[in-house]
Amino acid sequence: MISFNTPKQFWLFSLIFLSACGSGSSNTKVPQSNTSESPTPITQNNIEDNYNIIIYGNSHSSQLGRIIEHIIENQYPDKSVQTTTVSGPFLDNIVSIRANVDKLKNKNLSHPIFQGQKYSQSGLTTYPTDAAEHLI
Repeated sequence: MISFNTPKQFWLFSLIFLSACGSGSSNTKVPQSNTSESPTPITQNNIEDNYNIIIYGNSHSSQLGRIIEHIIENQYPDKSVQTTTVSGPFLDNIVSIRANVDKLKNKNLSHPIFQGQKYSQSGLTTYPTDAAEHLI
């Protein structure tokens, strides 16, 4: 077992040890694709005269409407913008209330924004996406 007399020795050893990681060589080549994919064209949203945006999301999107309005008003002062936010913990909760879905159907919307899909950071749980798919 290695023993260190001072913290400085420990950190110096750690630095040398870690810098040696990955220095081995390998004959394995990573395959490269020779095909090029054509990018999806960018939608030109600046042709709208009136932006009527609905936002479905949780508390993380509560101020998003104001931010979007500010950006559009400053970038396109001759355009009008209105945002509506429909809040809930997650999209599946929002969809479970019929009036929330009806707002999406009944408004003359230029853009919908959906935020709040459940996901697992660890990847151990898989959450259904049917609520988000229903809104789309």
